[in-house]
Amino acid sequence: MAVNPVPCADCGSGGAAAADPVVNTAVSTGVRRIAGIPVQTLKANHPGLQSVTLVVLAGTVIVTTTDGLNQPIPVGVSLTWSVNDTDDSSLANWTCVGSASEADYLLAFTYKAAVDGA
Repeated sequence: MAVNPVPCADCGSGGAAAADPVVNTAVSTGVRRIAGIPVQTLKANHPGLQSVTLVVLAGTVIVTTTDGLNQPIPVGVSLTWSVNDTDDSSLANWTCVGSASEADYLLAFTYKAAVDGA
């Protein structure tokens, strides 16, 4: 059975369908090793933050998430937070800081560049 195309009723000028907005779907990655007590706020440098993985190698790391609670994460623990959209603000308040100078931890993260039209 043949299917006949149906003309677009509201296609803008020239009768051609409007183009879909261009979306950058490229995902970039990063990893940092942090020693001591510098505060890490990845969202400030990576506004399209998609995921963060924390691995505590020594000491304790204090993590703040959207619930606003400072949670101590002890040595040997790894945790991952993720979202599925670049305009999701769930990781906007995510920060971490070593609780003392002996803290040593890894942060692995993924992020997308800004999405056109978002």
